[in-house]
Amino acid sequence: MDVVGERMKEVASAMYEKEVSLSLLELRLMRLIATHPGRTITRLMEQAHVEKTLTSKAITLLVKQGLVVRAIGEAGARQVNLYLTSEGAARVKKADSIGQNLEAMMMRRLPERDAATFKRCLELLYESSNETAEIAEEYLKQ
Repeated sequence: MDVVGERMKEVASAMYEKEVSLSLLELRLMRLIATHPGRTITRLMEQAHVEKTLTSKAITLLVKQGLVVRAIGEAGARQVNLYLTSEGAARVKKADSIGQNLEAMMMRRLPERDAATFKRCLELLYESSNETAEIAEEYLKQ
């Protein structure tokens, strides 16, 4: 799984860079902002599973490119909410289309039933990895 994942990340990364001028990290952050406009950088960092410095640098770059805007939250200046600009939303939409095409090409050899089973297994493994990480973190605190 690791080899397949790394190979597809390389292919996808090259496609996204060429077509929408975004790295995988930038795109992941923008997709999360698109699904929940107004989220804070702290929440974004947690959900993206990306270290704070990397997240902050990527957001700063996206703001400079006019793809993301920061807005002061209702709780005051200490809370900054993130939103996509119309250009940012358009790039995410285009990247999503590219991603769907890449996924379809990769899955084309699997019969439809096997593809559905595979996707469900991946969802279960992701949920299990979250649970395992939580248990490991509690153990490591002891």
